[in-house]
Amino acid sequence: MNPGPLSQQIDLHAGDLIYLPRGTFHEALTSTCSSLHVTVAITPHRWADLIADAVAVVARQDERFRESVPLGPLRGQDAGALEDRFEELLRILSERVNLAEVLDAMTDRFIAERRPPLDGQLAQLEELGRLRLRTVVARRAGLLYRLALQQDKVMLVFSRKKITYPSEMEPALRYIAAAGEFEVGSIPNLDVAQRLLLVHRLVREGFLIVVRQPPQDEG
Repeated sequence: MNPGPLSQQIDLHAGDLIYLPRGTFHEALTSTCSSLHVTVAITPHRWADLIADAVAVVARQDERFRESVPLGPLRGQDAGALEDRFEELLRILSERVNLAEVLDAMTDRFIAERRPPLDGQLAQLEELGRLRLRTVVARRAGLLYRLALQQDKVMLVFSRKKITYPSEMEPALRYIAAAGEFEVGSIPNLDVAQRLLLVHRLVREGFLIVVRQPPQDEG
């Protein structure tokens, strides 16, 4: 693609920042000495991407979208049957697609692609044997997550992980996700063993961190 003639030339100096709208042709060059610059790009989610997500969601539910495309038309043979099938699948897609479900899938993928913030995780694992009801824990800072109820299960998605629990665990998980620092014993709707087991797993998986342990003579 020919970018056309040069339309503007800008000299940048130490500390300068320039914003280039998406799609702007540009080239960075130094003058007479070495130079270093950092480029920060923001990748948008386009309508074409959302439609592709919709196809992926429907394809997981309908095997017709997973069938192989016949090679006949690619070899110069009649494409009439292929056109009919293509139009049929477009009609099925428009009937079956659920935007809320597509947005959930898009959100899960965005969360799954984020690198997990696991600073100090080895030290956190050493705290697991000392968990008590008076232990203070908190959701790990900077963690992206989604909590969703699906039929008889509740799903916690975060940092390339997807943990599923029975639906009766939803109040406890929503409390944990929304609270700041809290004591293990304050988790609602669970008995002592369930509270300790749940926190143990969420610390191990990196969702929670141990903030403070009670004195050894306290439970």
